[in-house]
Amino acid sequence: MATLIELLVVLTVVLILYGGVVGFGRPIEFVTVALAAVAAVVLVFVAVRFLSNQLGGVWTGGPRRRKRGSAAEALDRLRKGEVGTAEILLRRCVERDPSDLEAVRGLAEIALRRG
Repeated sequence: MATLIELLVVLTVVLILYGGVVGFGRPIEFVTVALAAVAAVVLVFVAVRFLSNQLGGVWTGGPRRRKRGSAAEALDRLRKGEVGTAEILLRRCVERDPSDLEAVRGLAEIALRRG
């Protein structure tokens, strides 16, 4: 569903487009029309997110699939005590992406264990 920030942005835009904020002498019809417009836009947001999730999720916030040889897999092996395998996997992760903080942290943990 749409986040709170998205909803606030939509509400602000709708109120600006309709010419002001509630309370400046606007009739009750203005409030009804503005709320209906906000509801329509929120419905569009929800529909777009639902469809994107169904079609493979460009905008999904769901969990990512782990890549084979990922830092998470290496850290799992490190927790199981497979230090050699974990070190090899973590080094590959750092070679692939030097900014991968999980992999760097894992290598640092191995270095601390070895002394």
